[in-house]
Amino acid sequence: PWEAVTSTNQHLEAGKPYRLLVRGGRDVVDLTDNNSPSSSSTLKATGILQTGAFTVETSNFNNNFSFVGNPYQAMLDLDDLVYGDGVNTHHAYYWDPNMSDFGGFITVAVPTTVPNPSSSNANHFLRPGQAVFLQNNDSGTDFSISINENNKATNESQTQVFGENHNLDYINMRVYKTEKYNQNQTEEDAAGIRFSNSYSNLITDLDAGKKGNSVLNLALLKQNSLFSIQYREMPQAEETVEMFINNLEGDDYLFWIDLNNISLDKDVYLKDNYEDSLTLLEDGINEIYFSVDLSVSGSFDLFRFELVFDQVSFSSEEFSELNYTLYPNPTDDGTFAIQSQGFINEELKIEIFNMLGQKMLSANKTATNNGIIKINAENLSTATYLVKIENKNGDVINDKLIVK
Repeated sequence: PWEAVTSTNQHLEAGKPYRLLVRGGRDVVDLTDNNSPSSSSTLKATGILQTGAFTVETSNFNNNFSFVGNPYQAMLDLDDLVYGDGVNTHHAYYWDPNMSDFGGFITVAVPTTVPNPSSSNANHFLRPGQAVFLQNNDSGTDFSISINENNKATNESQTQVFGENHNLDYINMRVYKTEKYNQNQTEEDAAGIRFSNSYSNLITDLDAGKKGNSVLNLALLKQNSLFSIQYREMPQAEETVEMFINNLEGDDYLFWIDLNNISLDKDVYLKDNYEDSLTLLEDGINEIYFSVDLSVSGSFDLFRFELVFDQVSFSSEEFSELNYTLYPNPTDDGTFAIQSQGFINEELKIEIFNMLGQKMLSANKTATNNGIIKINAENLSTATYLVKIENKNGDVINDKLIVK
């Protein structure tokens, strides 16, 4: 629990972390109105600079958090501090007041060349006047943290920017209120997955547990525990990763999902269990909109969303300059149509496969003089399928069909 400061006249101690709320001069601030404008504030400190080694006051219980302040007027590299065996050195948790409407915790990997999930510029360099939470492991007995002069990172800039070089496959995701996203404001929360066959789908010290916010929380489920950064083996076909999201309001939202840096041989989908839909995620940045209706429980269900990994069943040459439309997609009853001016009066072979590569339908169809081919596949159950369109020259188009 937080220990209240009983007087603002007391001296602040170097290295002792504090939680402060700065709202500016009270002459212009209405403390009952969060939208009240605030004046500029400048905080100044005087006193004797901390020098020499510094021992952090830590929590001595497994899985508890220690609040660590920077005692120096120089940046510290968290990766260089001296830790006991009971301290998890893989992640740090910062409070970012710019997150959401009321601020929120963001998770930073220590260290990493892979960008952290959040848009915050916090990283493993602790600035002067800044504090951070570090968590203890679920095992180990030495919870000590020592800070030394040689931990100073005097050559680092005040706003470290991660480079693009990395050696991991990863997915980063954020959730925004749509209105705030359109105004280039910060996300409500963020989470990420790192993939490698050297990682485990069991919980390890690499996984960063979720530190909860008072407002919206986005996390990933692993063995019934919540994580803000999760480390997993490379996904198998039909594998799913459950997502946790709470404290949604009756509003419009957007998922921002980054697939720029993942080399999977599988398609990745965002599944919406409330809408009963699958959205295929493309390479790069994906923006998926969704709405919340607080009168319908499924709309704000904690496990409304999950990631689904499916095997790519085919890889073949496409019609390089052919524009076509497959509609409706999703389809409610398995009936759909394919249309292209390049199909006019041409006989095509249409095949439908499930994601295990099993053939569900095969038919030869001749397009109308409008280039339309109608398909009736009412026997298909709710799932995602591959539609293969082949012409007489053996050229192939592959597309996905979702049956709701």
